[in-house]
Amino acid sequence: APSGGGLADPVTIRPQDIASLQYSSGSTGPPKGVLLSHAAILDHIRAMRVLLDLRVEDVAVNWIPLYHDMGLIGNVLQTLYVGSHSVLMSPLSFLERPVRWLEAISRFSARTSGAPNFGYDLCVRKIASSAPATLLPTTLTAT
Repeated sequence: APSGGGLADPVTIRPQDIASLQYSSGSTGPPKGVLLSHAAILDHIRAMRVLLDLRVEDVAVNWIPLYHDMGLIGNVLQTLYVGSHSVLMSPLSFLERPVRWLEAISRFSARTSGAPNFGYDLCVRKIASSAPATLLPTTLTAT
């Protein structure tokens, strides 16, 4: 309950406290819920920052829903931790016209972006024959 000025009382959060409940998709086994501690999320974010050499000036572009760990942890919490910028697209905008994702990467000079395999597959199926030449490598040909 707020005390006095309408602000909530501070809460002490310990590293081992649960920050989130993540549900697996069940694509590699039975679906299950996994409890994520604050420490586990922070360790993941720190490791990704080092692995990808993420910097303040970087821009990330993503369409993955925020209820997905790649969306929330990889695209929002990661950029908050680093202090960089994140351009978030609607997942529906991506599904309706996948080239929007590639256009946004180009437009915002994104250094990072990612997706589950189906996102890349959708791009190849839907846009290989109609994408602007500037988005496609010269070795890619439409069939």
